[in-house]
Amino acid sequence: MFTDFSKIVAIKPSGRVYLWDTVEQLNIKAKNMRDLVSDEEFTRADLIILQDPNDLEKQNMAEFKNLKDLEEVPENGNCEISINPNYQIK
Repeated sequence: MFTDFSKIVAIKPSGRVYLWDTVEQLNIKAKNMRDLVSDEEFTRADLIILQDPNDLEKQNMAEFKNLKDLEEVPENGNCEISINPNYQIK
């Protein structure tokens, strides 16, 4: 189960998402660099970290490029998001 405290990785060739602990134990330490479901081969460079709760630098909203491009982000990193209640999906 994924939580806010889980380190989550994707395997690029297969696109599957796993807990880091699973990949570390069953692939990296076991020297079995094959997807656990599809058996596709991958390298360590193919691992994409989607979420790492221990990397505080990546959690600083003031540094998010997409937010910097939109407008100034307050120094405390708190952002307000406005949602248009009249928006309709077409």
